[in-house]
Amino acid sequence: MSTCSSSTRRATPVNSRSTAPSRQANIQLTAGNEHVFIHGQPAPIPRLTFEDRTLGFIRQHQLVHTGWLGGAQEQLPAIQQAKLLLSIDYGEGQNAGFLEATRSLANLAFFSLPRGTEEQARRRAEEISRGGVDVVVVTRGGEGSLAFYEGNFYSQPAYPVQVVDSVGAGDAFIGAMA
Repeated sequence: MSTCSSSTRRATPVNSRSTAPSRQANIQLTAGNEHVFIHGQPAPIPRLTFEDRTLGFIRQHQLVHTGWLGGAQEQLPAIQQAKLLLSIDYGEGQNAGFLEATRSLANLAFFSLPRGTEEQARRRAEEISRGGVDVVVVTRGGEGSLAFYEGNFYSQPAYPVQVVDSVGAGDAFIGAMA
């Protein structure tokens, strides 16, 4: 989980992880240098706990960002009560339970649909926004991205680049956008 202040535009990690087995990202690189997550039996997601001083630090910022593997689900209501903007990275949407439990809390939701069509991306964005999310962004790999805000779609094509390794591309996109 990170926080971001608009005056500094610098993310500050605020993790206080419990001592539980961590997940391991199993990633395969395709011939086209796209990464594919291989899902098996990952370890349980560690749960974040915040001390009062950590929550005080978080409240000094305007935006908090986390993801479906962040372990912060139980802390999200406190973040919302502090009237902070909440950004969540749902990845490729593998965890439907996390999505259902958190989308009413998110102001900004990010999804990855690297092999999906534009129509699939539009349907996903509209569906998620009905859960109360203000802005839904769907990244589509080499096809660019799509945002849905106040009933309107906004598309951005990807700039042509020679992909060496796409690991972290989504994180960089979210960091720039949020």
